[in-house]
Amino acid sequence: MHDRLLEQLARWNNDYLREQYRNHRDQYTPAALELISHEMTRRGIVVNNETATVAPGAPEAGVTLQPDECVPLSHPLHINDTTIAAPLLREAHIPFLMTPVAVPGEALTQVNFLVRPQDKQNAEETLLRHFALVNGTMRIQYEDVRQHLRGFDPSSSSLSGIHEMELEIHLSPAEREAIGVLGRRLLTEVDAVEAAQERVVFYYDNIEAVIDKINSAEAALNPSDMMTVLEILQIYADDPLFPALLWDSAKALLNCLAELSS
Repeated sequence: MHDRLLEQLARWNNDYLREQYRNHRDQYTPAALELISHEMTRRGIVVNNETATVAPGAPEAGVTLQPDECVPLSHPLHINDTTIAAPLLREAHIPFLMTPVAVPGEALTQVNFLVRPQDKQNAEETLLRHFALVNGTMRIQYEDVRQHLRGFDPSSSSLSGIHEMELEIHLSPAEREAIGVLGRRLLTEVDAVEAAQERVVFYYDNIEAVIDKINSAEAALNPSDMMTVLEILQIYADDPLFPALLWDSAKALLNCLAELSS
């Protein structure tokens, strides 16, 4: 069981792992926290501040949850989906703990959230806006979007005519901010991305121009910018820090691309 969970933790990058331990460890059960600590030790990650803090967005300063004071949600989640679910609960100001769920005869693949009884309904409603029940487990609704992003080929010659089309794409302030963060991140780690994903960032030369546009509330994106954004989203679609709000953005842009290509 522990080996399986450690395998999943190994997919978290160092910054995310350090953040969970330093700033959010009060949200994990002792068993889960032990595994996180084990993984950090294995990587040689050092945390300077050993004092746990309340998660950002907690409704009460200094709130501390104990497992025996909490109730589990009605349905567990697949362990890979917790990196999406946890930020959703934080944004909704719902404090929580996470605990592994043992399934007889199976490797550990499920996790559940423990919340205060008064927060249970709100927590489940918050998650079910983004998750669907599949065989009694909450699974992210955007897996099809992820698959479509993976199939997007920014270098395809069949898309060359789209760049000449007249089209204006407007993003919400939250979308602009989230895409800007990913775009700036890609600029700093493009070499590592290309090596790890064995690819060329096809629209690299347009990333700075897209960032400049999304920093302006008045600027609209053109088709080339849309392709650049889709490539950025494709690159980070499997990253634990991928912003949940951008799944809807990716879906809308992919639908727009499909219409333009038809």
